Amino acid sequence: MSGANQPPASTKRAKLIAMFERPDGASVAEIGQRLGWLPHTVRAAITGLRQAGRAVTRSKDVDDRTVYWLAHIEPDSQR
Repeated sequence: MSGANQPPASTKRAKLIAMFERPDGASVAEIGQRLGWLPHTVRAAITGLRQAGRAVTRSKDVDDRTVYWLAHIEPDSQR
């Protein structure tokens, strides 16, 4: 089965990554609410993604909440 034909992943990690891939990212509170995690679990998952080589970035949104998202990395062929 090719990647385009596979169903979306249903693990909590996959859901976390999907939330980070949105244009507006996701806050710790939003992630915790959606996945049923406490704030320290959310932060541990973010650390785990970083240790796995993902570029998780953060900034403040218009409401002064910290929002996280995955930085888009261009393939070498497009640089």
